[in-house]
Amino acid sequence: MAALSKRGRRMVFVVFLNLVYFIMVLLIAKSRSNQWDLGLQKSLCNRATPLDKTGVKACDDSKTSTDEVSVSAPVTVNKTKAVESEVGQVEEDVEKVSNVSVSTASTSDIPTVAPVTQEMLLKAGQGQEETENRKEGTGGQVEDRGERQKRDISSLISTSKPQDTHTHQDVTVSETTDSHTFHSSIVHDIATPYLHTTPASPKSPPPTPFTPPTSTSLSSTRTSAPLSATPLSPISPPPTLPIPSLLSDSKTGSVPQTKAEIRTRRDTGIPNKNLESMRIPDDPSRSTPSEVSTPNMIDTSNSHAYGRAQPSSGQGHLHLDITINVTGVTLAVDGVQVYQDLNRTMQWGKRHARLHAGLHLLSLHPTTGHVAAANSFITWQATSDAMFLKALRDSQDGRLLLVAGAPDFTTFLGNKVTEALQDMGSMFADRLAYRDAWCLLLHKGRGVLHEVLVTSRPGHNYTAHHVSPLTTRVTVPRVPERKCVWHAAPGMEDHAAFCRTYDGYGAFCSCHEPPWSPRPASPVPYAVREVIPVAVVTARRLSRVVRQLGQLWASPGGLDTPVMIFVDGHSPEARSLAALLRVPLVEHQNLATPGSPVRINEHIRHVVTQAFRRHPKADKIIVLEDDLDLAPDFIPFFQQTASLLEEDSRLFCVNAYNYNAYNHTAHDPARLYRVHGLPAYGWMVRRRVAEEMVLQWAPPKEGLDWDMWVHKVVMGSRDVLVPEVPRTKHVGGGGAHVTGFEQALYHGRRPLNTLQNVTLDLQRVRLLPYIKTHHNAIAGARVVRLTDHPCKVLPLPTRQVNQTFVIYIDVSKNYTSDAYFVVARCLGLNDRNAHENLQAMYTFPFFGNQLYIVGCPLSPFCLTSDEGDVYKATPKDRKYAEHHPFRRANLAVHISIRVPPLDLNDLVTLTNLVDYRVTY
Repeated sequence: MAALSKRGRRMVFVVFLNLVYFIMVLLIAKSRSNQWDLGLQKSLCNRATPLDKTGVKACDDSKTSTDEVSVSAPVTVNKTKAVESEVGQVEEDVEKVSNVSVSTASTSDIPTVAPVTQEMLLKAGQGQEETENRKEGTGGQVEDRGERQKRDISSLISTSKPQDTHTHQDVTVSETTDSHTFHSSIVHDIATPYLHTTPASPKSPPPTPFTPPTSTSLSSTRTSAPLSATPLSPISPPPTLPIPSLLSDSKTGSVPQTKAEIRTRRDTGIPNKNLESMRIPDDPSRSTPSEVSTPNMIDTSNSHAYGRAQPSSGQGHLHLDITINVTGVTLAVDGVQVYQDLNRTMQWGKRHARLHAGLHLLSLHPTTGHVAAANSFITWQATSDAMFLKALRDSQDGRLLLVAGAPDFTTFLGNKVTEALQDMGSMFADRLAYRDAWCLLLHKGRGVLHEVLVTSRPGHNYTAHHVSPLTTRVTVPRVPERKCVWHAAPGMEDHAAFCRTYDGYGAFCSCHEPPWSPRPASPVPYAVREVIPVAVVTARRLSRVVRQLGQLWASPGGLDTPVMIFVDGHSPEARSLAALLRVPLVEHQNLATPGSPVRINEHIRHVVTQAFRRHPKADKIIVLEDDLDLAPDFIPFFQQTASLLEEDSRLFCVNAYNYNAYNHTAHDPARLYRVHGLPAYGWMVRRRVAEEMVLQWAPPKEGLDWDMWVHKVVMGSRDVLVPEVPRTKHVGGGGAHVTGFEQALYHGRRPLNTLQNVTLDLQRVRLLPYIKTHHNAIAGARVVRLTDHPCKVLPLPTRQVNQTFVIYIDVSKNYTSDAYFVVARCLGLNDRNAHENLQAMYTFPFFGNQLYIVGCPLSPFCLTSDEGDVYKATPKDRKYAEHHPFRRANLAVHISIRVPPLDLNDLVTLTNLVDYRVTY
């Protein structure tokens, strides 16, 4: 009896403390009734552990009202405003977002979330009003959220200091106060105030495998299924879209013409079915205070195999410490920092760009934890998401993959990336918003281990970098590495060792037997006229080097062509790859600042110098960047044009690329042109010209790229030989030197020859016959007068009529002018620069009809004396051409802005978003 009496006194004391705590919660909530600056720590139910029959199925069977209220309608906005990119503002040290460790750490200073009852939810919905519509932009209709919701979620969720830490096994959950943190882990079963559950029975069935969600496009309007008896509150208007300056089409900061559809996003049917577990049940029978889960309601008897910590010293586990914030990403494995990308910025027009922002993909060895591959993708630029998706697919099954999203990384994440991440098990991939921080940890082919999302504060992080950091620690078991059948095959030991050590090579390290080899089994025979070594220039994109070598060796004569790999810096991976492929490797100890134009300039000079030094008998070399795809006749193209370099002293080099080659301007793969361009994207040069280049190399203080310096200072009056149909194609983009917009609108649109046996027309490109041929063609061409703006009325036929046309434009001082820009922009040419001209004369087949654009009076090919024939562009003409080009990027961008939620379900399911669909 004495024991029972003592227990009774304890229960009375606990009830009294809970009552005092509840009163304090209400007082705090009332005092903060006008604040949206809430901290919300949200942990999902274990996706892998099914509930037993006695449990409340909050994750699977939570029901909402069947009444659906439309909250939005699409609207079209003519113009969007660019946001100035603010870089350099470094966040101060902040609290950890989450902490996963073997030992339990104290979090007495970290606010937590009070339980939410159904009565509180019903009370919170009283006094709310109907939504109203208002005019927006050009007259479209969008639902107005009016003034901010009168109901304050702080009356539902109050923050105070807990007496106990929310822990389970080796998991410690904590939060920051300026943002909302959401955790999802397939390996842990963390109780949460929002999910109603009961402890699992010791006899519960074993965990079932996680099923990846089915993805659905978020471009459609969604409606809200509010809590029962809870009317919608007045909705504040969606914020004006601050399209980032990173949408600009160049480093000048100019923003292309855009259109945007604004849609609010709610959850009638949640695309990511895993997020159904995040909804709040509205059945009062499921929502009594006694059923609200607490940190003490955690069972450890049915944990997932990957989540259970061994009682040993931790030698059987990997401990990953991940930090993501506005300054970049860091990763430590077992206390040793193995990756960091911090404060990497560069001048971008009038601003600075944060090159460390974007998606970071790290591949870790599942047993040792060493970094097998590390790549970052600036997904705030176009086309970078495609590069990320390829790297994700090229990683090996069984690898430990970490995807880290450093703000801002969501601007150009396309549906394909979202779907791929959802297929791998991500729960938040379709709920990511502008200025969020996010990380996903998974075993490729086995499922998600850990996922954390720190959301931006609604209504705040539009124009500044006030981003709360994400810091988490994850403990995962060491698992045996994958072994392919061919690993044990005779002669494959080195190949297998390379693939076990490194990642990201796709079919080269696939378990398919045998793996892909860049060396063709049946090379195409070709009589090589002379030995012309190829120098492959790279820094760290070695997987592209393997692909490029495969294309090079598949070309006729490729296996008879010496190849050298020049790496900027020291790279053990490059050494192993070169040894495996039996290709000479040269590592350049470059002392210039990484990523700077000076470093690239120095590396190219080193390549040109060392290539001739290592091949003393060679008269020519071919310089090839690693971000190029090669045509099937790449080697024969240079073999055929090599004789022209020897015979014609007016030729500086031979290019495999043509800046004015597009589908409507490039048709004949046998035709060549002489232009006053610059060496780029696969070029061949003679030894004596290379020595001249090196002697007059660009000084570091000039600030010019090496090719522009060569064009300006070294070339003089000499020409560059280019093909009508290019033999190389630039791939990738979304970088510091080729922006994603340039890749999508220019480089990605240029064709690549697909024929293997092409006999080039060398006679027509010799100097005297070339000048005479084109002079006579211009003299007999039909003069096109641009009486109307060429972007309004296309002055030329778009079908072949077997005629030659000439357009005279005003070019008086240099090769660039407003007249050239307008004509090039309206006819779909290279309007970025005036590279491909010969004495201010441009020529190409425009839809099969030869067209000449001649600058008057500068060009000797200007054969008209009638000033009415010469087109002179006004600033108004240029502005119109900027917004009405012949060729558009057709980039569809989805930007999600987090806004104040309508109700608690809106907040918990992460649908408090306004989607902007931007096209330009």
